[in-house]
Amino acid sequence: MLSVKYIFSILFFFGLSSALIVMSFYINLDESVFKSSGQQVSSAMVESYMKNINFYRYKLGSKNIHLNSEEVVNNQITGQLITKNPNGVVVEDNTDPMYYSGDSGFFNKSIGQLNINGNVEIRTGDTIANSQRLIYRQSVDIVDLYGDVKTVNNNNKKLYRLVVNSDKAKYRKKIGILNYVGNVNGQIRRRRKYEAPVFFKSNRLDFFENEMRGDLLGEVEIKKLDTLATSRRGELFLENYNKKLKYFALYDDVVVKQDVSPIDGTPFVRTAFSEKLEGYPSEGLIVLLGYPKVNQKQDVIKGNIIILRDNNETIEVDNANSNFRLK
Repeated sequence: MLSVKYIFSILFFFGLSSALIVMSFYINLDESVFKSSGQQVSSAMVESYMKNINFYRYKLGSKNIHLNSEEVVNNQITGQLITKNPNGVVVEDNTDPMYYSGDSGFFNKSIGQLNINGNVEIRTGDTIANSQRLIYRQSVDIVDLYGDVKTVNNNNKKLYRLVVNSDKAKYRKKIGILNYVGNVNGQIRRRRKYEAPVFFKSNRLDFFENEMRGDLLGEVEIKKLDTLATSRRGELFLENYNKKLKYFALYDDVVVKQDVSPIDGTPFVRTAFSEKLEGYPSEGLIVLLGYPKVNQKQDVIKGNIIILRDNNETIEVDNANSNFRLK
């Protein structure tokens, strides 16, 4: 019969051999992963694990990244911090701080790039943005958002609320430009409860924060109450949103459809065509320019400038030499 000591020696030998095999596999795996980077794996520990990290700062010029995380794995070879439930703030001189949060992510210290995945949210100034993925490049101060992008801008000074949805977006924070691409749609809503919101769609939207203006490009659509207008491109003018000036304009192959329901008549659909359209939602009218034409019931109306009002069968026509109304 084998002695207890002999059995223990055999078990210890097999345990030690197994540990060496696992360590050899782990080291070889690290070497294969990082071999392409041209770096050699030292015998020192390449990763360190930290829990409940409350503060981490990375500074580049005037920009600072502050990072909080429940768990952090610091890889000394790749220069990456792998994070769980990260949140923090990007601070730069003379600009609004940008707060961020998400489910997971990593920060590459060597190039100053922050990646956040899952339930991403950023807040800066009057704007809140949500998406499924975020990439922030610190050197150029650009934020890329991917997947179910939604931004909400509550401008208390101008008394409006702008909501935009898209497949992806790029925020050039330094110059204040937001580029939305793919299935762009949204709405502009004034603080006044009695004024209906304006809804819009396009393939792309370039929004200029400093000018409070947006360019709509590709399959543009504007809808307000019973008026639907389409074109190839358009503009949104939020700077004018609290004044009696145009709020939006459409260009190139403009088509308008209006549902008109007269109080003492039968409802009908009015269609119009022009090269340019200007919208004045606060006054409930649209102005057609550039060879406008309107089809209403059995009539075809043409002129230099044609004005259509919400749910009103009266048409105002400017024919250069005379102004008149048709009903």
